[in-house]
Amino acid sequence: MIPGQEKNKKEIEVTVHGVMPDPASDSHILLLRPAKDAGDGVLSIWIGTPEANAIRAGIDMAKEFDSVERFPWPLPQVAPSPLRPLTHDLTGNILSYLKLPLKKVLIHRVDQGTFFANLEFSHRGSEMLIDARPSDAVALALRMKAPVYIREDVYLSQQTLLSQTPAPKLPQKPV
Repeated sequence: MIPGQEKNKKEIEVTVHGVMPDPASDSHILLLRPAKDAGDGVLSIWIGTPEANAIRAGIDMAKEFDSVERFPWPLPQVAPSPLRPLTHDLTGNILSYLKLPLKKVLIHRVDQGTFFANLEFSHRGSEMLIDARPSDAVALALRMKAPVYIREDVYLSQQTLLSQTPAPKLPQKPV
């Protein structure tokens, strides 16, 4: 059985609450919250700077095109944009061109602080699961307007309260 394919496991749809710098390191924190009945719970996943930037660009793109069901092909560039498509844009362009929509992202387990995710596709009547880092999966899901889910047991074991999430340090103004 493919990891993350276990049946009868409850899944929670989550939304990207934001990406913030980690005040204690050079990393960033991806904040995911349940789409319904969120309360104060949040899932924090530490990610690198390039992934954080890709997710921020995906958030901007999603805001820009929130009225369309799927993004047009090729994917539009949202300012500030690089002159050429970045990896997640390229991947989204390829999937759109091949008419292979991303059905959903599922964050299905955590092992020693490392989260694991699958990209789920339906093609010619069969389901395909592709292993991916959650940060890459979320960045692609934002571009492809696909939902993101997390296994309920993973969320419940890893959630923190938003009020307990470390606040980013603001840069000090020069004197």
